[in-house]
Amino acid sequence: MRNFRDAALASGFVLTLVIAFLCLAVWWIQTNFGALSALATVGGALGAGLLYLGVRIGGNLVTGAHRDALENFTASHASVEETRGRYAAVQREYARQDREQLAAYAKFQMIDVQDSRRLARQQAGLLVDLERQKWEQQAQQAQPAAAWAMDDDNDGAGVRYYE
Repeated sequence: MRNFRDAALASGFVLTLVIAFLCLAVWWIQTNFGALSALATVGGALGAGLLYLGVRIGGNLVTGAHRDALENFTASHASVEETRGRYAAVQREYARQDREQLAAYAKFQMIDVQDSRRLARQQAGLLVDLERQKWEQQAQQAQPAAAWAMDDDNDGAGVRYYE
């Protein structure tokens, strides 16, 4: 707190010295050159001071506006880059989903092919069995029926078969 009081007193003293010097300068100009010259000098100095103050304040305002504009521009670029990154992540997920769908489709196709082959083997086996049964039936029907008769002439030849 003491440092603040000392700084306030020092700045007050410096301001008093500056005002006293300006008053002395204006008095000297008025006594040597007249009131109009003093008024023009003070007005010019006051105008120059106001111009300087306006340039400083305006410069700070413009600098702040430029800084804010550049920060907003940078933030928008960062936002665009973040959006692009997230879009790339979404596209990676789409690619992963497509890859998994394709793998699942290939797996289902393989299962379907295996089932088709198994069914084809079963049908072929059944057809082979059916053809074997038909062949056996045809073979049985093609064989002549054993027709025999007891034709025994008592010659000792036994039973004679004939059709």
